[in-house]
Amino acid sequence: MCVGAHVQILIHELGHLVPSLAFGKRANGLRIGVGPSIHIFRGSRFPISVGLYAYSGRLEVEPPNKPWQAAIAYAAGPAATIGVAVASFNYHPHTWASWVLDVGAILNERAQPGSIIV
Repeated sequence: MCVGAHVQILIHELGHLVPSLAFGKRANGLRIGVGPSIHIFRGSRFPISVGLYAYSGRLEVEPPNKPWQAAIAYAAGPAATIGVAVASFNYHPHTWASWVLDVGAILNERAQPGSIIV
């Protein structure tokens, strides 16, 4: 089981949840992952279940009244995901930069005309 993927799905779904709650909508449940449930939290305002396979998530929320509220709630999930990606690249810039520089060095030094890069 990949805990990091479950955490990323949770962050994405929380991105949808926060504006929905701000607009006064009630959340009925949250599912992180698919497959058999490995853990269920029932002590919160709404049940949270965690599936074995971190493939997707589902948030059950009352539908918004206005289209602009729906647009904000829908866009907030991907925005949270992108925000985590940007923050992680800014937190560990050497990892991203070293990978780009290593690939560039390999291509510049070893690539010859007609070479196959794998």
